[in-house]
Amino acid sequence: MRRTIFPALFAALLFAPTARAQDNLSAGTIKLLRDCADDSILQGNYTIAQLRKATTELGADADEYSDCREVLRRAITKAIAATKTPTPTPTATTDGSTGGGSNGGGGGSGSGSGGSGGGGGSTDTSQAEQDQAILSAPSSPQDAAAVGAAAADGERAIKAELVQRSPDKARLTASVGRNDLPTTMIAVLVLIAAAFVAALVPVIRRRRVFPFHPRT
Repeated sequence: MRRTIFPALFAALLFAPTARAQDNLSAGTIKLLRDCADDSILQGNYTIAQLRKATTELGADADEYSDCREVLRRAITKAIAATKTPTPTPTATTDGSTGGGSNGGGGGSGSGSGGSGGGGGSTDTSQAEQDQAILSAPSSPQDAAAVGAAAADGERAIKAELVQRSPDKARLTASVGRNDLPTTMIAVLVLIAAAFVAALVPVIRRRRVFPFHPRT
C-alpha cells in the first residue's frame, strides 16, 4: 500500500496542472517524468537531451519521494556509453597552395567562420568533459559507498599487510660459522704457532738440565 501511495503523491506534487508548469514543461518532458515516477524504470526510448532536460526540471522535493534523479542519471550514463565514438583525426588537404590571396574578401569570411567554429569546438569540448565525468562517476549509491570505503580503508589495509621482519639470526649465525678461512690466513697461523713452539723448546730443555732450586 505504501509503495503505491508514495509514487502517486509524488506524481500529484510534480505534475499539478498549474499554468507555470504547463508553460515550462514540454509534453515530452512530462511524459518522461511520469514514466520515471511510475515504477522508477524508464519504459520508453529517450534522447540524451530529453533526459538532461528532465533532470533539470526535477525540483528539490522530487528527491524526497522518488529516485527519479538517480534513474535519469543512470539512463544518461548508459546512453552516453552507447553512443560514444572515437574522435576522427583531421587530415591535411593537398590543394592548400592554390588560390591563396586571390580574394581578400573571401579570406575575411573564412576567418570569421573559423572564429565561430572555434566557439563550437569549445562547446563540444565542454560537453565531452561532462560526459567523461558522468562515465567515470559511480553509477549507484552502492558503488559510491564502495569507492569511499576503499579510499578510507586503503592506507589502513596496506599498513596491516606490512609486517616488520628481521633476518633469521640462527640461520645467519650458522652461515657465518660454516665459512672457511682463507688458505693464506691458515698458513700464517701455522707459522706463528711453529715459531711459538720453537721459542719454547730451548726454555723447556734448559729447565730440565738445570733444575731450579729455591733459595733458603
